[in-house]
Amino acid sequence: MIMPPDFGPFRTREQAEAVFGSFRDAAHRAPEGVRFYSDCALTDTCHVLGGELGGYDRQVLAQLAELDPAAVMVVCSLLLRAAKNGLPRWS
Repeated sequence: MIMPPDFGPFRTREQAEAVFGSFRDAAHRAPEGVRFYSDCALTDTCHVLGGELGGYDRQVLAQLAELDPAAVMVVCSLLLRAAKNGLPRWS
């Protein structure tokens, strides 16, 4: 998955749409449909981060894929930013 160099944080929906507009446009042109394209982006993000997905995980990702494609990319960028910053110690 390709993310733009500036992938958040986002202050407004318009800011996110400006960054992820090309993803939204590509999703709307995808022969498989917007939901499939968005589901692939979410799944790919989890795989890139080493996350193992269970059946229910996939169901939740499928529900998230129904969001606007720009919102889907914000979710992906949140996951990537969290991974970049490392995991906190929970004690």
